[in-house]
Amino acid sequence: PQKTQATPEAPLEDGVTATNAAAAPPVASPSPRPRRPRREGDLQKRIDAAGEVWRLRSELARDQFLERVAASDEQGLQFQVLIEAMNLRIGESIDRWAAVLRSEEAPSGEVMVRMMNDVTTALATTYDELDGTLTEDWRAQDGEALSLTDFIDPDVATPLIGLEDQLERR
Repeated sequence: PQKTQATPEAPLEDGVTATNAAAAPPVASPSPRPRRPRREGDLQKRIDAAGEVWRLRSELARDQFLERVAASDEQGLQFQVLIEAMNLRIGESIDRWAAVLRSEEAPSGEVMVRMMNDVTTALATTYDELDGTLTEDWRAQDGEALSLTDFIDPDVATPLIGLEDQLERR
């Protein structure tokens, strides 16, 4: 709500006027939003739902990308192979880190940073591999619109099932 200049007759907000504001008790800060209790299978349900949307979205993004960069059929097949390899790398990384997370009650900030580093390295490696597969000017043809995150299969997060509370704490 927008606050206005205080006058005795003009409310600041919610009926509080300059006259009664001084006498009003201090307003307590809102309490943090309570955590919703996790139910077994919540993450799995979210992964399953995201998987359906992802398949459609990634197919569309792939087709549009390959059209923008005028990729040959062979380059299109190689692109798909690189995306599958990227998802395997990400999945293996998450699987390794999920084992680490299961062994710790509360993962350290360092563990979380290193896990994210592995995932982003898999993405950067795939960009590099695209440079060796597509034409030299694919980025210029694409207008830098390609985001490999559009191609991350939600199933790679399956090893994190049961670790939601630990991840939420971080």
